[in-house]
Amino acid sequence: LEGVPGMVHQVFFWTHDYPESESGIGRSVMNLGEMQMVYDTIGYLLANGVLPSSITVLTPYKGQLVEMRRRYPQLNGIEM
Repeated sequence: LEGVPGMVHQVFFWTHDYPESESGIGRSVMNLGEMQMVYDTIGYLLANGVLPSSITVLTPYKGQLVEMRRRYPQLNGIEM
């Protein structure tokens, strides 16, 4: 992202060893480590002037989406 220190690319794919866990929503899973990585990255972007309307988070897991919205209500305005 132009103008955001430390950000070279606009899209990120991460590799990590955080384990998935059951979300309690059907057979969907969630990953608390991934959620924290996303939360920290969003915080970094916001602190560096990126508007919430310019940030989108994609997750393949409905359970993870529901948990992120519950756990991080301050992310209202971020497209997920």
